[in-house]
Amino acid sequence: MRRWECESNDIRSLLVHGLLIPSCIVNIPAYEVRLEDCEEAGKAVLIGEPVENDDEYLKNFTAEETEQFRYKLVDTAGFYYLLNPWQTAPFDCNFVYFSRDRIRKLVAGDICLMGSRKPVWPMNVEDVMKNGVVMRAEVETYEQNNAEVSVRPLSTNERTAMLNTIAALLELVQNPRPGRDSDAAVIRELVQNYSDKYGISKSKLESRFPEAKRSLISN
Repeated sequence: MRRWECESNDIRSLLVHGLLIPSCIVNIPAYEVRLEDCEEAGKAVLIGEPVENDDEYLKNFTAEETEQFRYKLVDTAGFYYLLNPWQTAPFDCNFVYFSRDRIRKLVAGDICLMGSRKPVWPMNVEDVMKNGVVMRAEVETYEQNNAEVSVRPLSTNERTAMLNTIAALLELVQNPRPGRDSDAAVIRELVQNYSDKYGISKSKLESRFPEAKRSLISN
């Protein structure tokens, strides 16, 4: 959020719609599955040899479901990509499948893993926001493939902060006085007079002023 100066729901939306592929540490037994129909989350063919010793997990299912899930478990440990978000709300989804391979979109026939423990699995967006990560390579890939990330519409808060800063600077320009001979002096005066306005603080202005200067020079 700091990198893109966006809000948490902006990140949630990217996760829900599969535009950012998150990762998380997985250290529970998992079923190896071959996807039959990725349009309907949860529809998969479990592969491997049947097992008879997973009663702790199987008790969560009906007798009919038990037969479907009685398959060999695979040990997992480490970071895995969370794949094919199944949207459940505007800013929430369930991640049913995961893989060590960075797969943009699972398709029928792909083999991946599916968690085997409730309530740990499936994960939702809140779980990912608290315990997951988005690898730097994934962030950079998204930025390369989505140039609009740098020109996306401003959020309400961003717009308010921008307008407040412009208005405060305009008042300074219209009321000139000695002593405004450096960025630090201007920032000090803005904070003294407008710190009650959203977006005007020493830290924010110190980060925005250099960025604004670079923008003016480069455009």
